Amino acid sequence: LWEGWSDYDTIETRFDRPVFGVTTDIMVKEWKDTLTYNLGLEYLYSDDLTLRTGYLYREGAVPDHTFDPSLPDADAHLLALGGDYGWGRYTLSLAYVYEWQEERDKETNLGASLGGTANGRYNSDIHFLAASLKMKF
Repeated sequence: LWEGWSDYDTIETRFDRPVFGVTTDIMVKEWKDTLTYNLGLEYLYSDDLTLRTGYLYREGAVPDHTFDPSLPDADAHLLALGGDYGWGRYTLSLAYVYEWQEERDKETNLGASLGGTANGRYNSDIHFLAASLKMKF
């Protein structure tokens, strides 16, 4: 899957009153287009139970020179488990996804006109849990 992030070039903020003597701040983003690769399996265990699993690899869109911790983007690996259990008019769906983002280092300035920095080592682990109950009428 192709994602067209390269249109996200800059964020311009205009202040009603000067902040540190500045009335406009332009943050350069220069995000890049990315690809996502995924694979999923579904197994019909019985008429009532369907099991699912999957793997996804997502390229990070944020280049090193504009990375900041407000959006910890990196190349990521996602593992998913889930399934459906049906009985009568009802179907219960459960899913769990674990996302591990590859570690990245940052050693450049952040916010050209405000002069901040976000130097450091960043890594993220994210857990997703979803449940739904469906009823047929």
